[in-house]
Amino acid sequence: MYDWKDENGKIQTKPGDPGIMRVPDNYAQDIHLYAHWKVIEVPVSFDINFPEETGKPEAPKSFTIKYGDTINFDEPVAEGYRFLGWNLKADGSGEYLVNGTKFTRTQNTKVYAIWEKIN
Repeated sequence: MYDWKDENGKIQTKPGDPGIMRVPDNYAQDIHLYAHWKVIEVPVSFDINFPEETGKPEAPKSFTIKYGDTINFDEPVAEGYRFLGWNLKADGSGEYLVNGTKFTRTQNTKVYAIWEKIN
């Protein structure tokens, strides 16, 4: 949620405001407040995390994705290696962000390419 607005569209309060807004005891009217929502946009950066210095493919450019959008990250190609996916940890032990699924992160996100050597 971004903030609360009254029936005239005036912002009354927003998350993080100090204190609590209080209605005076002698106020005899109903108060109508409306939640104002704002889409969360998250910067995503890519680390190619390639196991060798030579033959390293280029990492995709950083961009911003909206919370709830379908993931469609570029998948790099490198000779002699199979790209396994984008992971939240460089060693592959974290969560994979898989193309075709919903993006549900709310903070700046860095993903690491995970590779498997092809024999």
